[in-house]
Amino acid sequence: RAEFARLAAQARATDVPAQIIPPSPVAPAVEVDPTLLPGTRYRLLRELGKGAMGVVHEAQHLDLMRTVALKVLDLESRYGKLERERLLDSARLDLEAANRARHPGLVKVHAIGRDARGNVYLSVEFIAGSDLREKLGGTPPRDPNTAFATLADVAEALAALHGQGVVHRDLKPENIMLREDGSPVIVDFGI
Repeated sequence: RAEFARLAAQARATDVPAQIIPPSPVAPAVEVDPTLLPGTRYRLLRELGKGAMGVVHEAQHLDLMRTVALKVLDLESRYGKLERERLLDSARLDLEAANRARHPGLVKVHAIGRDARGNVYLSVEFIAGSDLREKLGGTPPRDPNTAFATLADVAEALAALHGQGVVHRDLKPENIMLREDGSPVIVDFGI
């Protein structure tokens, strides 16, 4: 203490003018990339569609350079906090079960997360192709054998999903994508 008091007194006694510290430079403006989903590693490439629960984008994971279908859910405007959490817990369990089924007719789920705004997103396998509604174009299929084979593939995928205790809550032609080889894939498990 004595040494500190001596140094303080000595500093007060000297006639050295105080140094003026120059102001800090202005920080450069941070440019926000509008194509990124805020707080994630996903670049939104194009909108694929809108549904009751949110918007689906074709996106690219920047680290993995993987193209995915990214569904950004809008739960805030529809549900209270407790209901949102219950829905998310249920969705997480369903998606984990769907992944355990490991069936080629079920879309692969890569990730579930939240963006910087708190919106929930689902990252799933991107399937280049059309959905069954687009393929049919409102007309019955020309080849009944192809139609039956497609229905059998969908039924087999549903059986695998049901085998994991999951019921698809929104099965319709728009939620059945067709790969380039024509094989069907069930997507959007009603979430």
